[in-house]
Amino acid sequence: MFRKRGLHTHTIHNNIGNADENEPVVPITTVNSGITIITTYDTLRRHHACLSLLEYTGVCLDEGQKIRNHHTQLHDVCIHLPSYHRIILSGTPIQNSLLELWSLFRFVYPTRLGDVTTFEQCMCKPIREGGYVNASRL
Repeated sequence: MFRKRGLHTHTIHNNIGNADENEPVVPITTVNSGITIITTYDTLRRHHACLSLLEYTGVCLDEGQKIRNHHTQLHDVCIHLPSYHRIILSGTPIQNSLLELWSLFRFVYPTRLGDVTTFEQCMCKPIREGGYVNASRL
């Protein structure tokens, strides 16, 4: 027999132009385990202090290419969300440089590609200079 489990969904959006960025968008006392929060990148950026108080089982970023620039506030907000599992959905993850790949991996698997300086020196520079021309296919 199918047993219905409690899944609480909060849709968070900010349709008030001058909303207080420190005002909780979801009363933290109402959020229990087994919840799904659906929000926009803008709301996440504006209310990151409140939304970062929760520990998420998983975070899924749709249109993940929006965090490909590691110099933006949005990128920093996303990588600091406390979460056990992270997924990025994107149709166009890399357009301009390999640093975009590093930025996406920084969210999904933070330590895998090292810091940005090491990645630039060990991967980007040799690839730009043709250092892996004779590399074999995996």
